[in-house]
Amino acid sequence: MLFYPFGWCCPFLEPKGLDGTGSRRPDIQVHFPDGSCLVDASITHPAAKTYAPMGSTTPLSAAIYRERFKHRKYDIIAADEKSPFYPFVMETFGGFGPEALVFLSRLSKSHSALSTSPAPKNAFRTHVIRALSICLQRGNALVQLVGCRQARQHAGALVGFPLF
Repeated sequence: MLFYPFGWCCPFLEPKGLDGTGSRRPDIQVHFPDGSCLVDASITHPAAKTYAPMGSTTPLSAAIYRERFKHRKYDIIAADEKSPFYPFVMETFGGFGPEALVFLSRLSKSHSALSTSPAPKNAFRTHVIRALSICLQRGNALVQLVGCRQARQHAGALVGFPLF
């Protein structure tokens, strides 16, 4: 019997590097009372060279493209384990891939079914989406900060400014 630390689901992070590559399994195996599923997370940048042509015309096309890639990579493992697979893809501009929203709905339904909280049914889902959005934007800010520092160091080296 599994111990459910949240009372309604039990996530297990998959260890990386055991097979030499670290990428043969999805990131997380989540056990719900009614069964388990596999989840692999990814963040895409719609303005990247690979995605820009389609991203400029179709909303969430970068996320959908990445979801298809994840399915090609992990559907066989999921079928062998008789578990559904969810690619959890977010775009750097804040969009959630369609299958990420499906997984969040499953998570929310499981939480609502077993929760004793009087909060509205969608409150948990809304909270998770907001928390993930904040984490994403914080990550974007850190990437920009590192890029600015590197550009400043490079420019300083080129014109003879002292590097601190």
